Amino acid sequence: MRTVNIHFKKIEVTNFMSREGVVDFRVIVNTGGEADKALVKSCVIDNPEQITKEVISEIRQKAKALGSSGLVREIGDGPLGGVVILRVQNDEEELAEKIARFFASVRERIRSAKMSRLSYFDMERKVKGMSADL
Repeated sequence: MRTVNIHFKKIEVTNFMSREGVVDFRVIVNTGGEADKALVKSCVIDNPEQITKEVISEIRQKAKALGSSGLVREIGDGPLGGVVILRVQNDEEELAEKIARFFASVRERIRSAKMSRLSYFDMERKVKGMSADL
């Protein structure tokens, strides 16, 4: 059995394409190793709760694959030799709330920029660089 500790650190918007409405974002995670890892994803932010579920499940899948990649089963391990246990160090409900709130604020900032009829360049500058500590 192998245990992987996941610690969500930060989420930030890296790019925003205002014509398409696509937001590129990065979630920085530490999986117990020496270096932080990042999940980079781009999507249109329509439903913050759904995007939050997708991000958390994708990070769990990648951490599980990363944890099992170096796992070598030995004969004495028994049936649980290839099991990877994931532990999220942050409170999961609070983490999901923070991520959903962040996506909702990004969506609101995009909406307010469209309502105030900002240029595409100003809209990108207003959204790009938003971040939240998790």
